[in-house]
Amino acid sequence: MIKAYDEEWFLSVNPGGDLCAHIRETVLAAESQGVKAAIFQYLVDHNTALCVCTVLNRLTADPRLLTKVRVVTDRQWGTCTMLVTPEEARVAAGGINLLDGAVDLNATLRYWSLHAEAVLVQFADETYAEEKKPLLESLQWLTHWHFKRQFDRVLNQAAN
Repeated sequence: MIKAYDEEWFLSVNPGGDLCAHIRETVLAAESQGVKAAIFQYLVDHNTALCVCTVLNRLTADPRLLTKVRVVTDRQWGTCTMLVTPEEARVAAGGINLLDGAVDLNATLRYWSLHAEAVLVQFADETYAEEKKPLLESLQWLTHWHFKRQFDRVLNQAAN
């Protein structure tokens, strides 16, 4: 089971911090009905793109996945997270990436429904700029980029 929060990372950045208190402060909806209500309210309040509606519908249509979804105001320390804006719904952390860096959304949602303790979804009114990404997401991107660079080199050597 993939833990919902990276407690070690949280404590390394916030020595002496209380992750449980942070979770209590940032979780808006944890039960299925509350999650459905939050998703519905977001759709009512925002003119969302079709792709966003499709992803949110997928979250509510799969009962196993719905029981794991938590609507939060801060996804910073989450291991399986999504950021939802009116323009896009993207996997922010814990996704299954293809070699080109694109996230395989279907594989990610299937994997999360089977193995995640919780899936954290944060709603935003506008798209976050790259420089506003939480630190954990930036580190995951850097790790992926480094892996891709090294793996591409191995593939190119094997092809020659």
